[in-house]
Amino acid sequence: MRFPLLPVFIILFSCTISFGQLSDAHYLPPLKQISNNAAIRQQAFYLSTPETSSFSVQVFRGTGTTPIATLNISNASPGKYDVVDGDNNITLVNNTNPGIVLS
Repeated sequence: MRFPLLPVFIILFSCTISFGQLSDAHYLPPLKQISNNAAIRQQAFYLSTPETSSFSVQVFRGTGTTPIATLNISNASPGKYDVVDGDNNITLVNNTNPGIVLS
């Protein structure tokens, strides 16, 4: 009788401990609404961290060099950055910009 090794390997590899990685730069791809350009409202970015001591985070628009906001975040107080409703060319592109790389 032959013992199948595949189930043993699946069990061994699914029981391993894994760790995530925190990064200092995040890029979010913009989306496009189809019909109603003002349908999505109250857009915001929420930033959280496991760090207990407070630190500042700078928010940039695209590849700009001037921060548009500075947030202080910690484990106890996450940060929130509100974005303009509708097509704002940050989270949602307008009708002329789908498929175009924005800076």
